[in-house]
Amino acid sequence: MGTIEKTAVISAPASKVMTALTDATQLEKWFPTKVKSDVRVGGDYKFEFIRPGEEDHVVEGEFTAIGPDKVSYTWPMPGLAETSVDWLLSESGGKTTVKMVHNGIGEGGPWDQVRDMMDPGWEMFVNNLKSFLEGGKDLRQG
Repeated sequence: MGTIEKTAVISAPASKVMTALTDATQLEKWFPTKVKSDVRVGGDYKFEFIRPGEEDHVVEGEFTAIGPDKVSYTWPMPGLAETSVDWLLSESGGKTTVKMVHNGIGEGGPWDQVRDMMDPGWEMFVNNLKSFLEGGKDLRQG
């Protein structure tokens, strides 16, 4: 199985980045349009991605790790497999390196289409996290 990895260095402390990764109100400002979540290991989440003129997308899964430098959750891919997403944080000098790793991406067949869709999507969301935390601009708005 393969991965999709994206990294950004954000001018913010890890605690502020962690809040942006776990607080439903903050998540809605840079990632899903609507969030319902029970942020604890074993807690459920529901991320709704709603964009005018595009097909809505809903992801529902479970948190598998929550810590000061890591958030992980399952990311079901209906009809394919259950994948997972890890957000790994490393703080140094007032900046935080954020590494997003989407694990369990297969190869060939329908996985090629998944990778072609998700790779640029994750790139945009990691960049949007940085934009949100460094100045509040939401890159999803065009």
